[in-house]
Parts: sequence; structure tokens; C-alpha cells
Amino acid sequence: MVPQRYGLFLLVSLGVSASILPGACSSEQDQSTIPISKRANRDQSIPPDIEKSPQSPGPAPKQERDGAGGCHKPAASTQSEHRKPQPPARTLEDLLEYVGAFRVPEGKIGVSTFAYGGTALAFNPANNSLFVVGHDWDQAVAEITIPDTIVKSKQLNTLPTAKVLQPFVRILPRVPSLPPGENLKIGGLLVVDEQLIGSAYVYYDAAGKAATSHFRLHALKLSSAKVDGAFRLGDLGGGFVGGYMAPIPKEWQVTLGARYVTGQAALCVIGRTSSGPAAFGFDPALLGSATSITPYVYYPLKHPLAPMGTKNAFFNGTTEINGVFFVPGSCSVLFFGSHGTDEIGYGEADAFHDKNRPSKGYHSRNGRYQYQIWAYNVLDFIAVKSNTKSPWQIRPYDVWRLTLPTDEAGKHIGGVAFDSQTGRLYVSQKGAVWTGYEPLPLIHVFRVTNGSN
Repeated sequence: MVPQRYGLFLLVSLGVSASILPGACSSEQDQSTIPISKRANRDQSIPPDIEKSPQSPGPAPKQERDGAGGCHKPAASTQSEHRKPQPPARTLEDLLEYVGAFRVPEGKIGVSTFAYGGTALAFNPANNSLFVVGHDWDQAVAEITIPDTIVKSKQLNTLPTAKVLQPFVRILPRVPSLPPGENLKIGGLLVVDEQLIGSAYVYYDAAGKAATSHFRLHALKLSSAKVDGAFRLGDLGGGFVGGYMAPIPKEWQVTLGARYVTGQAALCVIGRTSSGPAAFGFDPALLGSATSITPYVYYPLKHPLAPMGTKNAFFNGTTEINGVFFVPGSCSVLFFGSHGTDEIGYGEADAFHDKNRPSKGYHSRNGRYQYQIWAYNVLDFIAVKSNTKSPWQIRPYDVWRLTLPTDEAGKHIGGVAFDSQTGRLYVSQKGAVWTGYEPLPLIHVFRVTNGSN
């Protein structure tokens, strides 16, 4: 019942903009802003510039990846400080165990609501809580508790509900210098040294003018903290860096030359973002005084992870990438998102019998999508940092389907956040809980199982 209900509401809602509709990357008006050479050919299912993209090679054979001794501890760390990282896991179950889920509060909370929200998760160790972005239109931030008891059940009414610690507050209007463009969105949040680091991106940046991306709250009090930014990171533009963020485990920080990563991928107007997972090392303490970043992986349009308009396991026009997680005690780096699994084409949803992502854009035929994880070997990141490989030459050593107990037909992940003390990973599933005509996110909880916690 959810897909039909979901599609019906989106089609008759009161003028909901394309930005809130799952999979909406363009409209008739959007197409008119693109140079003629870049516009979609309405007689073809694949825009001509994407159709010419070269085929990417497949992942390296597994025996080659482990044949040199697997994943070894970097020499810069000592055995007494950290355990020896394990080789890259071959299955998701080798890394993560599902614990359960919890709900978010209903109704208006401060200036917004969780409906159509649940993005840019950030864990706050001071309160054992999560910062979360709410309704897509408002882009406001709230802080909620993590329930003491996490329940594993498919019955939504048996799941505990988080409590509000801080109601929704609009942060972006307080950023002194926002990236240029309309329809600005918060791409990621990160708690660092009792400060809240955020990133922002322009939803439809046809000209690729948004060079700045990151901002900073000097305290964790959403309503009163001083805000500065937006700051520029690197020279690729906000479309490559202005999204998800995550800490790097201590055992890799020296070798990778950073404590945190940031990235952005698979946005509308693909030429200004990464055509596949992206991650760059950066130092939040240097925001405003230094713009340097350390690339580990990204895919410019001329070097896509896979052709945009084709059915493949790695990347296409339907792909969404919304979070990254370095598994502690392991060589595995996981990117979370979703991916279309059938024939891929561009146009109206009806042309592809897609009731799950009803807006015009790229579609997977018959609405076939899955939650997906891209698994990378951190040794490949090190090779890029050492200039022995280019960021687009490395590839996932595997991709895994992520199965959740509750389903949402459009398959949208909102973000991920990690608690290093408990080894728990929090994953936001957008639109999983319907209250009337409003879809709320569900927060799923996993536990690291590779022995590092």
C-alpha cells in the first residue's frame, strides 16, 4: 500500500516543488537553463553527453585485492595503541549487526517538522543524541535523544520514540556568506570539539558557481550559537565536498593525513559533482584559514564510476549517496545510499512504469531500486594520497544490498552517524513511517561486529 499512497499524495499535493519529490533532478524549466549541448534529448532515454561516457572497468578481482597480504596496519601507528585492522570484509554481516530502530516525534517542533526530513545525521556524544535536518523545505536542525531501549521489530507501533532536546532551528539564514544559488540544502552535520560543523549545497547549480560549502556553529546550542562561513574547501566546488561528513578512525589518521572526511556525489547537474562516491580529508579547525583538502576518491564526469544511463551495479542516474562510515578496526570504508537496478532512462516516470520515484528525471524501469552500500578498501585511499593512483582509478571492492525491516518504495537514505564508544551506527531511512499524508524518517541502529568494540 505504501507505494500507491506515496505516489498519489505526491501527485496531488499542494504545489510541492520538485526539490522535495524523490528522484526529482530536473523539470522542464530546469532543462531550459542548461546549454543546448547538455540538454536531454527528448527522443532518447539518455542525454547525449552521458550516453557517450566510456565504459568503466569492473572491480579488481578479489584474489588480487587480498593477494598482497590484505590490509596491514599503517607503520605510523603502534600496536599498543590500536588493534591491527582486519582485511576488507566480504559481506555486510561481517561488519554490521542489525540491532533495531526507533521513531522520531510527530508534529511541528519549533519551526519545522520531521516530515519529508531525516537528513544529515550527526552524533553528539555529550548527550548521546542525534542532530537531524527536518522538512526539506525548511532545512532546519533539531536535536533528539537516542532511546535507552532499541527494539527490533517490524511493527512500527512497538518501536520507541525519541524525545526532543532542541526543537528545529533554521541555521542557514544565519550563515554570513552562503553559497550562491537558490534552494540551498544542508548536506551534512558533524560534531567536533563541542562545535557543530555543517555543509551546504545548491540543489540545482546548473552553472556550477557554488564554490563555498562549509559552515560552523561555535557551540551546540542551535538557537544562540555564533555561526560563521560559508568556507571554501579545495578547488573542485561545493558539488564535490558539500555533503556527508564522518570521522576517520585513529588508526588511519596519520597515514591519511586527516581526522575527518567530507564529500558529495550524485547531485542534479552531474558535471558539478562526483559520478560515484567521493571523500576528501579535511580539518574542521582550519575552516576559514585554509582551504586545502586531501582527495581519496571522486569521479569527475569524464571518469565516472559507471556510465550514467546504463544498468550496472555501481552508478547511474538514479544513484543517491548520502553517508560515509569508516569501520573501526577494519580496512573497509562504506558509503550508504540507493541505486536503480533495472533498465535506466531519463524522462517522465510513467514512461518507465515507475510509481516509486514519480518526478521527471532518471528512472529505473518498473520502479526497481535498492538501498545500497559501496565498500572501499582504505589502502586504495592511501594509494591516492601517495599519488600512486588517481582518485577516479580506485573502485569499490564490492557493493552490497542493504535490507531494512521496513520498506519505503523510493529507497531514500537520509544519512548515517557513528558512536565510537558503543560501536553503534545510526542510519536514517526517509519516508518509512506514514502519519496521515506525511512521511517521517525511521532511525535504524546497527552494531559493529568486527571485534573493534
